[in-house]
Amino acid sequence: VYNELVPGERELSATLFIEITDLAEIRPELDRLIGLDETVTLQIGPHAVRADFDAAQMDEDRISAVHYVRFRLPEPATLAFGDPDVPVSLRIDHPAYRAEGALSAVARASLAADLRGGRSELVPLGGLASADRGDRDVEIERRGGARLVQPARPKAPGHLLVLPVDEAPAFRDASDTLLLELLALAREAAARIEAQHGTCRVLIDATAPLRIELYAPPR
Repeated sequence: VYNELVPGERELSATLFIEITDLAEIRPELDRLIGLDETVTLQIGPHAVRADFDAAQMDEDRISAVHYVRFRLPEPATLAFGDPDVPVSLRIDHPAYRAEGALSAVARASLAADLRGGRSELVPLGGLASADRGDRDVEIERRGGARLVQPARPKAPGHLLVLPVDEAPAFRDASDTLLLELLALAREAAARIEAQHGTCRVLIDATAPLRIELYAPPR
């Protein structure tokens, strides 16, 4: 049963849950969403990849509240997904429900590793990450003169770096514009780490080449 949910090569799987909190409205609301399976897409730059729904969960006159879907990416879309400069979002364009949301940088970096045939790293409870992920840092996001990087060998849970795109000056020599860009990205990254791990530590060495280091202290 569960093997059917595992994505194949150049595929991503997802669970779509239609949350209706009013019990009396469940059936009417689901009836309004008939045809939803034709309107869900993963937008990767210019590539619109339509979701494949499980046919066993669909009828002509009724749908389920939970759906297991997969996105089968052609090679150009797979390559574009791995480019952090290409926008990626999930989109629903149904007459009764229209919405769009961008994938977070962290989620996208993890999914891109899956598409490359990589694997997610598990952080040991109460300790530092010990798995060797090679010697290549992963750039998650770039904004203005700042970039968010996941180090190849994280030293703690949630370890991220905010670095200048160009050669890094010392903290005291950086322009106000660069510092604002770096701090804005660091603030978002810190909130993400705190939400996931309950706390976040931020380190800046004022004398070394400028970098902002963020991680959750091991417990």
